[in-house]
Amino acid sequence: MGSQFTYYCLAEDLARIQEQVFVPTNSQLVAAEKKDGAHHIVPVEQFALEFEKMGKQTIFLYLLPPPKMQLEVRNGPWIDTSKSHLIEVGRCFNDGKILRSARFWYESRFFVGSELCSKPPEFLAWAESIYRKTKKQLQRHEINFSGHMYSEWFGPKAWSAVSNGKIEPVPN
Repeated sequence: MGSQFTYYCLAEDLARIQEQVFVPTNSQLVAAEKKDGAHHIVPVEQFALEFEKMGKQTIFLYLLPPPKMQLEVRNGPWIDTSKSHLIEVGRCFNDGKILRSARFWYESRFFVGSELCSKPPEFLAWAESIYRKTKKQLQRHEINFSGHMYSEWFGPKAWSAVSNGKIEPVPN
């Protein structure tokens, strides 16, 4: 019922995605911070997370559509990501030795009781547009994980670091 793709990016790659995709589409990055037993939505200024901030700031973010399409659904004190209009966007963990994959993910359909419901066509069109525009900023490359070859999405800076042996990509 969901749509996702995984990728490997360094901070420079994420900054480019924000500049080339998020800003022109009037999309907003936010984080769901747990405080007082509930999620609180807080704006996030930068998709990129500098190396020094790894482990100190969340790598799990949400991308909200333009205001007219936004819908936040709660399940008690928590955000119901399957029913809300958002895309989960992750920052790739990087400790200088390894680079973990992250993903873009959203639900296109969800259950209300036993009935399967679809999200509005304008939200789905926006989400697919974000996917297409983001993938234009990335490159597909073959990599070997445990003796098996996989085709993965990489930001240009991440691929340069991987192909030069400076960092090792690790799947989640």
